[in-house]
Amino acid sequence: MFLDATCWVAAALKPTGGSAKILMLARTGQLILLATGRILQEAQRNLARDYGGEELERFNRDLMDADVEMVDEVTAEEEARWQGLTVEKDRHVLAGAVKGGADVLVSLDKKHILTDRVIAGFPVPVKNTQEFFAWWER
Repeated sequence: MFLDATCWVAAALKPTGGSAKILMLARTGQLILLATGRILQEAQRNLARDYGGEELERFNRDLMDADVEMVDEVTAEEEARWQGLTVEKDRHVLAGAVKGGADVLVSLDKKHILTDRVIAGFPVPVKNTQEFFAWWER
């Protein structure tokens, strides 16, 4: 599964929430997390800018414990493929999920990723954390 930066931030902010539970599944070997360096840098940058050291420390611990499989950075051409689905700053998320061969993309970004357009036009299922757990349990 490919986890968007929004979920990494949410896990650092709320260690009992859905995103943190996804990281727990990864820590226990029940699923494989995929990410690009850009996703992780975005999460780290947002935490450092908007929150305190405790949240940033939790993110770093989560990252170390989760055993993330790193996807090669996407190219401009790979991002451009998703031009009609989302804004330029978030195309790397879609491109990373495809490049990594993700079976699902989980995000909390209602404005740019969890949209009807992306859900209908993207070949990988796109879910929020609640939808992911319903999908996972099936």
